[in-house]
Amino acid sequence: MTLKYDEQGQPYEDGIAENKKLKDRVKELNNSLSIALDLNDKYQRENKDLGEKCKEAGRVMIELNAKYETSLKEIDRLSEENTNIKTIKKGNKNA
Repeated sequence: MTLKYDEQGQPYEDGIAENKKLKDRVKELNNSLSIALDLNDKYQRENKDLGEKCKEAGRVMIELNAKYETSLKEIDRLSEENTNIKTIKKGNKNA
């Protein structure tokens, strides 16, 4: 800051240049904040979309797992039935 003198000869500091620098810095920071807030909004929207896709994928996986479990039970049932049929056929051949 520059030291100046008023009409009574009293010294004072001229803050015009410093104030301009500070005002420019405030504008710069406000601009940065605005950019950061926009990015934050963008990423929050994207995260929400991804979260919803993940939930849907989770539901699909649960459904697929249930179908898989049902299929395994059906395979076990058919395998047992096949074994029973073979046993019955063997019994008929021996009779």
